Amino acid sequence: MKFLFIPLFMVMNIIGYAQHKESKIHDMNKEIQETHQKVDSSLKELDSLNEQLNNGYKKTMDSIYDHLETERNNRNLDMFLQMQKEREAKQKKEAYLRIGLGVLFLGILVFGLMRRRKKPANK
Repeated sequence: MKFLFIPLFMVMNIIGYAQHKESKIHDMNKEIQETHQKVDSSLKELDSLNEQLNNGYKKTMDSIYDHLETERNNRNLDMFLQMQKEREAKQKKEAYLRIGLGVLFLGILVFGLMRRRKKPANK
């Protein structure tokens, strides 16, 4: 009887543990897939939000750099215009000096020519 009881117990034990658990595993696989889908969709949303934030940051930085570049260009243009006005004022001053010297030498020439003509008239 012992020989019959031990194999019978082993067979019953194998049959008892050989239950069909595929439905639980299948349910767990479905839950895992749903969780993965939720995580994937969340990651896609995070990626799109991250991209939007990066685009907004880039646009903001571009506008800041554009503003700084515009200010720098304006300062350079103002400095250039100031230097150009100073140069024009210097050229104008030099032109007046040359005109004045020209008029002075013309006056000396006319005075010298008139004086020469008067000498022969005195003789």
